[in-house]
Amino acid sequence: MNIAIVDDEIIWRQNVKNVINTYLGENVHIGFFGSGESFLAEGQEFDIVFMDIEMEGEDGFATIEEYRQYYPKSINIILTAHTEMSRQGYKVNAFRYIDKANLKEEVEEALFSAKNLLNRNAEITLTLKSLGTVKVDLKSILYFETSKRNLKVHLEKEEYICKNSINELAEQLSDKGFYLTHRSYLVNMQWIKEFTQNEICIKNGDKVMLSSRKHNKFKGEYIKWKFGIANK
Repeated sequence: MNIAIVDDEIIWRQNVKNVINTYLGENVHIGFFGSGESFLAEGQEFDIVFMDIEMEGEDGFATIEEYRQYYPKSINIILTAHTEMSRQGYKVNAFRYIDKANLKEEVEEALFSAKNLLNRNAEITLTLKSLGTVKVDLKSILYFETSKRNLKVHLEKEEYICKNSINELAEQLSDKGFYLTHRSYLVNMQWIKEFTQNEICIKNGDKVMLSSRKHNKFKGEYIKWKFGIANK
């Protein structure tokens, strides 16, 4: 994940970096910029941009407005010590407004929700029995199912046998909205319609098993995931 922090005060760049590294770990690339001009001159697309709105030279609003002309898919998050100015953010379609007085909690929530949004547009490489190695949009996958020693991937309109391991996929997709509801089922929470104590109903009408011992933990993770999507 590539993240940019744009702020003319080094202390705030460092503060935001510390929260990001604590929340996401060290396996993330962070670019630091002391002005809107230097950020734009970099000419790089970032997944997430944390942008101070009060800077010398070009302010944060103008910088985002120009940046979005070239990189409209980036998630832009406003940093401010003056929350009354955040109302202007509608002009640049900002994803979040972070109050510097409440930095840790608000940056963590913004990262959680931004990750959910990014994951909805992510891809995964699968080895399919009939097609070989292909890239598949995560949002098109309903669930994986282990059946008769085969692993089926159920898509919206079709299904395939894939050679991947369900446990490996569960680990790879654990932070991307997928949950191993049973030893035989790995479900994309985006496609869940409803669930009971031991069964999940998928939006296409399919039903998959939910282990009773996993029910409570699954419920908590599903609510957390839904909260992130609702606040995207």
